[in-house]
Amino acid sequence: MTNEIRFAQARNAFLEGNYNEALAILNGILGEKPEARPLMLLGETLARLGMAAEAAFMFEQAAGLSPEFSTPALRRAGELHFQAGQDEEAQLAALKVFKVAPDDPVNAFTLIRLFMKTGETALVDILKNKLVFSDDPEHLRLAEELIGDDLLNENNLLLFSKLRALFPEDPYVRASLLGFAREFCDIALQEQEEDMLTRDCAAGRFEALATETPHYNLMWCGNEDWNRRAGSLPLTPFSQETRQRRRERPHVWAQKLRIGYLSADFWDDHATMRLFRSVLTAHDPARFDITLFCHTPQRFIGFDSGGRRDWGRIVPVGALSDGEAEAEIRRHGIDILVDLKGHTAHSRSAILNRMAAPVQVAWLGFPGSGTGIDCDYVIGDRFVLPDSSKPWYHEKFCRLPECYQPNDPLCRVRPAARDRATLGLPEKAVVLASFSSHR
Repeated sequence: MTNEIRFAQARNAFLEGNYNEALAILNGILGEKPEARPLMLLGETLARLGMAAEAAFMFEQAAGLSPEFSTPALRRAGELHFQAGQDEEAQLAALKVFKVAPDDPVNAFTLIRLFMKTGETALVDILKNKLVFSDDPEHLRLAEELIGDDLLNENNLLLFSKLRALFPEDPYVRASLLGFAREFCDIALQEQEEDMLTRDCAAGRFEALATETPHYNLMWCGNEDWNRRAGSLPLTPFSQETRQRRRERPHVWAQKLRIGYLSADFWDDHATMRLFRSVLTAHDPARFDITLFCHTPQRFIGFDSGGRRDWGRIVPVGALSDGEAEAEIRRHGIDILVDLKGHTAHSRSAILNRMAAPVQVAWLGFPGSGTGIDCDYVIGDRFVLPDSSKPWYHEKFCRLPECYQPNDPLCRVRPAARDRATLGLPEKAVVLASFSSHR
């Protein structure tokens, strides 16, 4: 009987789960002459029998016998060494593969898990996007953990498309895929996902909304009842009891009205400040005392070109806990606290649920009800806050007569005019432009 026939018998035994029989046949073949294919099948058989270290050794032997099988054999050796807790051996094998196949997602998975154990985050960052090109659910879930919250990473569109196919009922995956389809302008995919969500909600199935942020929900959903069900909220909602205690809490009112603004966007090139900046100069200092409670990340403050020095009193609260920030706001005796963030990125709206001020107001940053946020009023206009919206808001409406959104006409630097030819535009055509953030 030839070795080819015996190898076929061993392979059939392996596929049928008869690992001991496969082992016996392979030992007979390899006792005569070491060959790469039988060694690799022997390694896989030992792996199925729970002998990861021994299996890794067989794959390394196979890699040394055949250039054809060297890369896949070393890749598998690295995986098995890692399973066996032999990290140094696993890294050595995986790095050999990396030299010849740097984009291999399976090998990247092994290296990433090794580097995560040793805390080498810079090396993880180099490799993490390679996982997206695997079809292994374990690899894709690790990619989700590493890059899934990066709105600027276009690989997330492919990643969550794959996860959607693997886990069609996972509400987080559904919401994330819709978000990335929107961010990267995959209009067909966006419409497909929105249609399915609309059908589910119409049938009373709101599970997918539980992991969607209210901000993203507003971008596709015009049903204000459904808007309130978008439940990915990083705060403990207020209760009527805590709201009543806040209003009854003793407070000393001063001659001037003390107004505090709470935001993470106090730097001059942020959209909020492009709208809001001249409002600060419009306050009558004889009647109002203004304090900005700032939790702007330091890296964004570094982008500021000098506007912050003109904005008056700025109190940093970014390094404070919610309780400490609430105490700081109380220490300044704030009469009216205005939350400029609502349900948007870097929000600290949970501070308002700790009874920070006797009157609390939502304005500008989030054009909807701050579900779960203890605000007495929401500032809007007749377009943003029509009468039909009242049943879905816990806040009282405070409508400005024309438009709720200011636009700073004083501090914005206008770009120099450029002719159409420079921009590659026809001289007489109507040009439509969108300056939104969607890529």
